[in-house]
Amino acid sequence: MTRAGVAAAIWMLWAGAATAAPTLVEQCLEAPPARSNAEDLRLCDEALASAAKDDAPLRVQLLVARSRALSRLDRFAPAEAAADDALRIDPKDPAALVARGEARLYADKKEPAFTDFDAALKLKADLPRALAYRASIWYYDRHDAQRALTDLDAAIKADPKSGLAYYYRSAIHLDEGRGEAALADYDRLVVLWPDDIDAARQRGVALETLDRNADALKAYSAILRKHPDDATTLLYRGTVRWAMDDAKGAMVDLDAAIGRDADQLRAYRVKSEIFAAQDHLDLARAALEAALVRAPKDRATRIALGDLHRRAERFDQALDIFNTLIKEDGKASDAYLSRGLTLWFKGDLDAAITDMTTVIKLNPKDADAIYHRGQIQHEAKRSRQALEDLEAAQALAPRSPDILVSKGLVLGALGRPEDELKAYEAALALEPNHVDARINVAISLHDLDRFAEAATAYSAALRVAPERADLYAALADVWVDLGDTKKAHAAFAQALARDENQPTALADRARLYFNTADYRRALADLDRAIRNQPKDVNLQVLRAQTYRALGDTAAAAAAYDSAVALDPKSTHALNNRGLFFYNADKYDAAIKDFDAAVALDKAYDAAYFNRGLVYAAQDRCDRAIRDFNAYLRLVPNDADALFQKGRCYALLGDHLLAVEHLDGAIRSNPQLAMAWWRRGLSKAELGDVGGSNIDKRQAKRLDPDVDS
Repeated sequence: MTRAGVAAAIWMLWAGAATAAPTLVEQCLEAPPARSNAEDLRLCDEALASAAKDDAPLRVQLLVARSRALSRLDRFAPAEAAADDALRIDPKDPAALVARGEARLYADKKEPAFTDFDAALKLKADLPRALAYRASIWYYDRHDAQRALTDLDAAIKADPKSGLAYYYRSAIHLDEGRGEAALADYDRLVVLWPDDIDAARQRGVALETLDRNADALKAYSAILRKHPDDATTLLYRGTVRWAMDDAKGAMVDLDAAIGRDADQLRAYRVKSEIFAAQDHLDLARAALEAALVRAPKDRATRIALGDLHRRAERFDQALDIFNTLIKEDGKASDAYLSRGLTLWFKGDLDAAITDMTTVIKLNPKDADAIYHRGQIQHEAKRSRQALEDLEAAQALAPRSPDILVSKGLVLGALGRPEDELKAYEAALALEPNHVDARINVAISLHDLDRFAEAATAYSAALRVAPERADLYAALADVWVDLGDTKKAHAAFAQALARDENQPTALADRARLYFNTADYRRALADLDRAIRNQPKDVNLQVLRAQTYRALGDTAAAAAAYDSAVALDPKSTHALNNRGLFFYNADKYDAAIKDFDAAVALDKAYDAAYFNRGLVYAAQDRCDRAIRDFNAYLRLVPNDADALFQKGRCYALLGDHLLAVEHLDGAIRSNPQLAMAWWRRGLSKAELGDVGGSNIDKRQAKRLDPDVDS
């Protein structure tokens, strides 16, 4: 982000006549974006020289303006000194605190900067710049996304035109995988900062995260029409072209980016990826080596190169690069440990494991390193290696409940639920009030269908963490499984008393109401839940089902459409809307949705079954049988699918095959009345009147209305 993009707000002190020429003071304080930062500084210096020595408020404002001009010139030490001068005059001036915090922030002095922003906000709570800058530290340095977003929301509420707040909030949304939210913020940001190339580029990145590569390509091309020589945008367009499998076009853009700025290291990186994908590994390596020639000591370049080696499964070379970064002290195990943790939090699991391995080589009895490697192995879905590490860590630190809790999680991933529970119980034996251990004991018991014990365990967890609304919601779910709706409702009420918008409580209570045919109350809870989670597709689907149960097909259709619009790749939403269309005899629309679901997930069994029902309803039995076969490959011996397949064979006149499949349906579910009845009809067609009558009588015993 350019500091020009976040230029200081205009401070007007005097309302001069419309035709009056601005004074030096006015010119300093205005700082219009079109004026150079050097000119801003010159004017502020002249204004300070001419300002009365005893006019303290004016001198404070001029010093603040001077500090900001210096920050925009990347002269952070004198910028901080100017703000210090202002604070010596008035130690409680919020603007001076913000200016000093800004200088410190850009000088990478994050904690002192945070202190300044915090102090300014205690003096005046609605300072958008202070809120936005503090949010950046919350997120990027303290890894607290929630507090960062709270500050940014407050900044935007205080000033709906705060481009700085939109910039950081959009970046966080993008980082956290909330592409739609990021795009909405970038759409606003490019209006607020129409000349900021970086904001326009990041909008393209947001489009890429939403798989809207064609739109991203248009966005980058629009920037290049105005700025044809912008190397960074050429790089971004090249990258998106590569994502769209246009390797030739990507190479043209990347070479152009490098031609305009030979130090565009990411351009070398993307070229390397393209070469590697084409199995031109020597060319891929050459691209990376060229980047190193341009900036052999640049940390970001070396990290990027290490990442590329890892992506190309050149793990040893990646390790060599990372080792170089700490070459000054190659035996400092704490440096390796910290770096490994950092890489883990950034999602770089392989490099993090490598660093932890280095620590363990330096100190084989470092329990923390072995423990953390086990955690990272688990996150990387290398559960057996994770278990080995955690058992080794446990041998070195046998009284660590944290290691036992992590071990339990790994045992669960390995499909050993009983051993998982034992690990959590062992953690509790060491520390009876260990919250994570108590919660995981309850979850484990619930997963084992030991519902009564799970209820007791959740109650015990609530004694340790009585304000945890989510635990009351989980307890309510256990009572639902136990069939005690009264206690379930009481637990849901407890959850919502602690957090009236607790998402699980609202959603699960709505499901309870739905399952007990209390559709109006279900709808009320769903409306509340959706207000707080407007992008939750599953809630939209349940609301659609509730409207349908109430007979409001128009509202149901709208809710299903909303669910699919929220996530066009949600197989759950597509499948349920397809069923809705099927029940409304809109067969073509139903098939379209089921087709989309299957295209997204070839193993999504429900879509095959439901599409088979539609084809059967259209008397397209060959296609129906093909879908039921696909379903049975995923769900062998399913009685309903065997029944439907047998029914289709009967409709095709092949009663021998019909009886064969209906036999299978009855073996799988002897209580399936329709299968007995249908088999009786087919036996009659085959001349087996006695067998037909026996089957029909059995069907009637199971369901007197089976023939209606």
